Amino acid sequence: MNGQESAVRQLRIFLCHCHGDKPQVRNLYAQLRQEGFAPWFDEEDLIPGQDWKEEISKAIRASDVVLVCLSKSSLTKEGFVHKEIQFALDRADEKPPDTIFIIPARLEDVNVPERLRRWQWVNLFDEFHKLLRALMIRSHALGIGEVANPTTNISSFGQQPELSAPKLVSQDISISRLTSLSQVSVIEAHSSVIRGIAVTPDGKRAISASHDRTIKLWNLENGIELCALEGHSSFVHGVAVTPDGKCAISASSDQTLKVWDLESGRTLHTLKGHSQAVRAVAVTPDGRRAISASHDGTLRVWYLENGHELRTLKGHSSFVQGVAVTPDGKRAISASSDQTLKLWNLENGQTVRTFKGHSQSVRCVVVSSDGRYIVSGSEDQTLKIWDLESGRTLRTLKGFSGFVSGVAITANGQRAISTSYDQKLKVWDLESGLPLATFGCEGEAFCCACTDNRCIVGDGRGRIYVLSIIEK
Repeated sequence: MNGQESAVRQLRIFLCHCHGDKPQVRNLYAQLRQEGFAPWFDEEDLIPGQDWKEEISKAIRASDVVLVCLSKSSLTKEGFVHKEIQFALDRADEKPPDTIFIIPARLEDVNVPERLRRWQWVNLFDEFHKLLRALMIRSHALGIGEVANPTTNISSFGQQPELSAPKLVSQDISISRLTSLSQVSVIEAHSSVIRGIAVTPDGKRAISASHDRTIKLWNLENGIELCALEGHSSFVHGVAVTPDGKCAISASSDQTLKVWDLESGRTLHTLKGHSQAVRAVAVTPDGRRAISASHDGTLRVWYLENGHELRTLKGHSSFVQGVAVTPDGKRAISASSDQTLKLWNLENGQTVRTFKGHSQSVRCVVVSSDGRYIVSGSEDQTLKIWDLESGRTLRTLKGFSGFVSGVAITANGQRAISTSYDQKLKVWDLESGLPLATFGCEGEAFCCACTDNRCIVGDGRGRIYVLSIIEK
């Protein structure tokens, strides 16, 4: 497969299921499409007049992954689903031993049948993020979703550590001589993964975005939920707050953004235009515009006052995963699965510069408060500090054993905070590139934000951690 093909091909997923589970599988099909995958679902993909048995067999042979949906109905009733499973088992025998090909997916609490137990299963009712992680690993192994780099060692993605059992947080704080982290509180915030988090300008409130389809506003002093914002029809991946602290903007897999009034909880505008999941959003310092990043490979600039689209920014060859705005509000930086970052002129929509250096998908990006440099986080398990004007890599920060999922910079510009799928948050000294402190979450650490002396972290179990950064 050449690099150009990998930039456009989507991971093909066969949805193996019984007739009685179609309502749930129909929802699963829609969610996977919104995440940028290509699921095969008989209800959608079979054409009248086709030999359906032959087409199902061909679809299994052509699939990169077979998702076997398990329920009481599928395990106790006769049906063609059992033939589909056998087709998949035969196909699996042709794959290398370490290939992610068959994934048993429990729709409810049932025992996995003996013939599927050699593969780790996933609970779709509360672990969808784990399924997404497995699909991303399979995509990387095939060079899908990004421009392939022949020098990249993809095999390491198949060796990601399994999620460990919950551990006491106090056992996993490593403290340097100069900087330490102290846990202030833990908020049981959402019923699913927290993918995005932002802090209001006064530092007193946090806004979280979750796969449970809600956005919630929190009092950081006492952990009390101030309001829950509901209206998205799918996962919410990102959230930003306006400089006056009055509005929030959320980004969702339902292909929309929503502008919310934080005082009343009312939806002010729904921003439509993207054709795939919207993964991130940033607001200009004057609070007038929002910039969104999407799996459709574009960024869009919106007027917040009326919800109208100003322009579309095109140039990436794969998913756009993150976005940040420079302090002067004139430029934006995007992070993409094509392994690059791009600097954009927001006035004319032109690309100013492309940053190359990561060897895998770039997931997140932040700009320093003085606008001199940016920090990016990647699935290659590193962060990079870049000079904004020259595009030169200043430092590469290493220390994670999983994808880097979130990054923020403290207000004084001296520290970077980053999160990773390996359940860790790290504090870095930006001048030296040295890690100063590490904090362990009970789930995969997906996102973070900073106030003057605190960092706020969202994890894969729906928790928000409020941590104090102590400088000695």
